[in-house]
Parts: sequence; C-alpha cells; structure tokens
Amino acid sequence: MEPKREITVAGKVTDETMRPLDFTTYTYPVIQVEEYHLWPKWKQPSPPRVNFYGGASGSF
Repeated sequence: MEPKREITVAGKVTDETMRPLDFTTYTYPVIQVEEYHLWPKWKQPSPPRVNFYGGASGSF
C-alpha cells in the first residue's frame, strides 16, 4: 500500500502493542483483519475564488 492512503478495516482486536509516539509511548490495537476497503485517492479541492466588486453611490 502507498503511504497516506485512507483505509477502513473490520476485524477482531487480538492483542495490543506499545510503540513510541512523539515524547510518550502509545498503546495500539493489533487487529486480525477480516475485511478492508482502500478508498480511492482524492485531490484536495482548491479554495473557491471570490472576487468582490462594488462601491457606494449617493450624496453624503
């Protein structure tokens, strides 16, 4: 599998393992995978382009 891909897994938690995470140790579940779905890659949508036009009219 490629890094940074989204995946969904279903199965049974069979154990746990401890691994370093930043400055601490984190306990991760070990899963016996029964089903999985690798989601298609998607591109981050570009932000909308907004243009403001306008003005004020009238007498002050």
